[in-house]
Amino acid sequence: MEHGLFAEVRRRLGLGAEVELLDPAAPGGWKDRAEVLSERVARAPRPVVAVAHGLALPAVFAASGFAGVLAMDGPITRLDPVSSLLARVAGASPRLLANLVRPGPWVGWLSSSAGLRRAVMNPYAMDRDTVGALAMSRVETAAGRACLVAYLSSLVDPLPGLDGLPPRAGVCWGGADGLYPASEMDFFVARRPGGFVRVIPGGKLMHPVEQPWAVADAVGEFLSEFSRNAAGATSVSG
Repeated sequence: MEHGLFAEVRRRLGLGAEVELLDPAAPGGWKDRAEVLSERVARAPRPVVAVAHGLALPAVFAASGFAGVLAMDGPITRLDPVSSLLARVAGASPRLLANLVRPGPWVGWLSSSAGLRRAVMNPYAMDRDTVGALAMSRVETAAGRACLVAYLSSLVDPLPGLDGLPPRAGVCWGGADGLYPASEMDFFVARRPGGFVRVIPGGKLMHPVEQPWAVADAVGEFLSEFSRNAAGATSVSG
């Protein structure tokens, strides 16, 4: 679970020390992140459940060892148009993209109605401070920008399939997500029938921020279902 995006969800769930951020700001693409995740999960003293959102999905899907995975609004069969464009720019000119994702222009675009209109229900409800808190950690340093560019450039590769996911896998999807529409969720459900499925009514890409109560309920249900079928505590990633 990414701390900024899921901060209010975590608070509502009352999750504490058992929750760890397992998506380190490490260099490399999604395959490199998957290797890092697999190594950390292998060393974990307890079963690890991943709650993965957005562009974290490829790395989490490709990792091994998770006891459960709950996927939210991200690329399963294809990238959203904005990320696809950024990935192509990253592949063609990493320096250009590194300049584009500097804090000023990047946060400014994200916090505008043009940048948010397809990601949130109400662009005017997501104030600049909120957007900055979510985006700044990725772009405030040169090293962070380099990691973001490397990760985006890796997304031009074919995305991982669903074969490596654990038996306990499900989706919690925004019902009005235009960037990752219901067809992505439907693809997952068709290939993992009988799994956990929750739809956040009216939710778009940023529904963990806009509707944390609904997301907390869904994550809580998923973890409860997991706990009923597996002994031990859980950790959460994203």
